[in-house]
Amino acid sequence: MIPLLIAHFIINESWEAVDDVRGFKKSCLTYMKKNIFEAVLIGLMVIIILMLIFGGIAGMNLFKAKKYASIISIKTVNFTDIIHQTDTISDIALMDTETAKMFGERTLGELEDLVSAYDVADQYTTINLNGKPMKISPLEYDSFFKYKEHQDSGIPGYVLVDPVNNVARYVKSQKSINYSPSAYYGKYLKRKLWSYNPTAIYGDSFFELDENDGMYWITPILKASIGLFNGKIVKSVVITDATTGECKTYELSEIPSWVDIVIDGDTIRKYYNWYGKLRNGFWNSIFAQNGCFVTTDDYGYKTINDDVYIYTGVTSCNNSKSVTGFVLANSRTGEILFMPVTGAEEHSAMSTAEGEVADYGWKASFPSIININGEPAYLMVLKDSNNIVKRYAIVNISNYSIVAIDTTQKKVLQRYNALLMGENDFSGNNDSSHNSQEVIEIPENAITKTITIKEIQYIVNGTNTIVYVKDTEGKVYKSAFDETWILKSIGDQASITFVEASPISRIK
Repeated sequence: MIPLLIAHFIINESWEAVDDVRGFKKSCLTYMKKNIFEAVLIGLMVIIILMLIFGGIAGMNLFKAKKYASIISIKTVNFTDIIHQTDTISDIALMDTETAKMFGERTLGELEDLVSAYDVADQYTTINLNGKPMKISPLEYDSFFKYKEHQDSGIPGYVLVDPVNNVARYVKSQKSINYSPSAYYGKYLKRKLWSYNPTAIYGDSFFELDENDGMYWITPILKASIGLFNGKIVKSVVITDATTGECKTYELSEIPSWVDIVIDGDTIRKYYNWYGKLRNGFWNSIFAQNGCFVTTDDYGYKTINDDVYIYTGVTSCNNSKSVTGFVLANSRTGEILFMPVTGAEEHSAMSTAEGEVADYGWKASFPSIININGEPAYLMVLKDSNNIVKRYAIVNISNYSIVAIDTTQKKVLQRYNALLMGENDFSGNNDSSHNSQEVIEIPENAITKTITIKEIQYIVNGTNTIVYVKDTEGKVYKSAFDETWILKSIGDQASITFVEASPISRIK
């Protein structure tokens, strides 16, 4: 009797549960019929959120390290096959963007009819103009109100800066620049691009000239290559006529030869860092870092034949003070070359050059890489606080104790060649007062005094000899080698001119 009662109870409860489920389904169907739009909207939102989450996770370098590393292909080449022997350095561009901005602003400031309505854009594009490197930047509207005032006439021209001869000039164009990042409404460049291709992901736009001095905006289109959103690479480019706004899309292999910048230095560095860090796996890039390499934290532009190339040093993740080579990338085609070279990274060489003129406080610009007698070297300028070039410097990459500094490109190259041959005087005479490291200019804060010598030491640094002198007051001075010091003995007096510094003052 009891088993029958238990069975009856279970059957009743089961039917009641079924009725509850049926009732729930019926309630849901009734709600959805009454609120179909809201139900569809919620469903779409859930799907989109899930796509964003899983699409992002699927493209993380934690899971796709090998795919990130294989985004680019790199060809290894010999340094001397690409960077040819330099017999003169007077045609090498050494101007950085900050100096170009200064020249551009100064040029516009001289044009009274323009300076009240326009500024020079901060972005300077490095282009190859008729076989010569140039930096170009269009004018831009000073404000919304200036745009409203001048929108019918447009922007009248652009600034060209010669980074070799350190001069700038304003060019009034035959046609006006109507489409610009500084314009508004329908003439706003990004809005024009969005209306042309609403689904595209655009990179930064670069202002360039064609062979007939026509003005164009070059805008790369980015496409995710890993997962739904990650690993964005440049696959094509939109060229926009700055006057008419006409747009045309080109694949990388179809881009006209007059275009110079499609893939910028930041993008090239990002590509290489994916390759250099992740080719041996994600966890290796975090812990062991075996075979992990990254680019140094800056880059420069170099014109080779008709193309503009981006170059940057490559350093081990475990040692950021030296390079294992250089990346050289064609900024139009995206072709990436690797040149194995070991030695000082760019900022170490810059610090070495700055140390030779530390009394003046001059700062080195980012260097260009050159080939002198088959050896890689850095060429750079030393500037004062007003961005005025004061000296030129060459630093040997493999042995950065070899440093030459002088007032012109021709002289500094002569000094450097003399140092490579083990000579201190490039002029061929034995006058030690013309030591290759001496800077003739005497700072205003220099002090002249007579000291009593307590100790003299001679330190050989590469091909140079440095003299360290301690006086009876315990102060230490250093000087480039001069034969007059050999004639001095302990206890002798010497008249010196120096700049006060701690702990060692430099004798001029």
